[in-house]
Amino acid sequence: MTPLSKNSPSSLRPSEKVQQFFFDHLLKAYAGTEKRLPTIKDVSSHLGVSTSTTQAVFAQLAKEGHIIMVPGRGTFVGDCHQQAAKAPALQHVISVAIHEPELMQHQITWGKEICAGILREVTNTSPKMVIRPFFVDKQGSDDESLRNEAAESSAAIVFPDTSSANVARAFRQQGKAVIYITPPSLTATRGFVSPNYLRANSSLAQIWKQLGKKHIVLLLHNSIALSATCASATAGFFEALYPLGYSANEAVKLSYHTFTDAIPDGIPDYLESLFAGGVRPDAIYSTGDGLAEAAVEWLLARNISIPDEVSVVGGTGLHRPSDISARIACTTLQQPFDEIGREAVRMAVKLISDPDQPQPGVYIDARFCLGQTTTEEENRLLQRQEDTASPDIL
Repeated sequence: MTPLSKNSPSSLRPSEKVQQFFFDHLLKAYAGTEKRLPTIKDVSSHLGVSTSTTQAVFAQLAKEGHIIMVPGRGTFVGDCHQQAAKAPALQHVISVAIHEPELMQHQITWGKEICAGILREVTNTSPKMVIRPFFVDKQGSDDESLRNEAAESSAAIVFPDTSSANVARAFRQQGKAVIYITPPSLTATRGFVSPNYLRANSSLAQIWKQLGKKHIVLLLHNSIALSATCASATAGFFEALYPLGYSANEAVKLSYHTFTDAIPDGIPDYLESLFAGGVRPDAIYSTGDGLAEAAVEWLLARNISIPDEVSVVGGTGLHRPSDISARIACTTLQQPFDEIGREAVRMAVKLISDPDQPQPGVYIDARFCLGQTTTEEENRLLQRQEDTASPDIL
């Protein structure tokens, strides 16, 4: 005996009414419990059918194992349904694709912090999820490894590196969800979690413009200069400084330069050339703490006052200890590591539950950690900006 399809009660025969009542109501209410089912007399009275009809249906249900009739005790939901109700829910595996060659570099702090947020979210709120790290090389591992990983997983969380495209492709080919840490492209609107660099840097640029800064310098990492993240960061400055489009006659000059290394040797030469020019920079923003500290070191060596003559803001918040940070605490734009990881898991859960409803990208506000490389007035305005910030969902 199998459940009937939904029909109007008036179109059902008496025996069908009893059958449908059992599968639609009694089974849902009593499976997984030790409570007795209503008596045959009670069910007959409730449905307006004869007791003989109800008894015949219950006998068939018992024969098929749906119910157990215990003389002197009553009728109970059968073992097959009890076991299904008490069995643990199926666990979903989320693969976290990590670029193995970068594990020993300091940038992995960024990945570790986000992975910690992923684990906390799974542990605290998603007991049906299992996280499994998946190590890949620059090419994204061989095709067979990727296919096997995708076959055994329900979703992938992918970090931005050269392997991400191959990993994402392998999972999508098997209909599995993919969540990116930061947008995979400039035009991406779905399935990613990212710091809101555009809003934060737009606010910073507006503050510097308001306080009369004349020349702002952007120091960029080559590794992220080509990414959507860096584009978002620099776009924030352009949006605030040149709201009507770029003009050579703008009051605030904006210079920027890309460096290959995290702590490049080229920063002294670059800054030397800028300060030797007609307009001396009075504000420096970098997309990495290492770049900011290299700039601070050069400024201090030249006896240029920080922040009175030049304000400096770093851009990753990786908390890297150094001799420079011991002498002067740098103001940094802190990435929301924990919340990025947590939101990636939430997005994965939603996509696993409803793959036909792609999740919009989420920008989470990056907040400034105030230090001594910005003035009290800058810090006050930056704090006000933080107090009014909120996440953006595309």
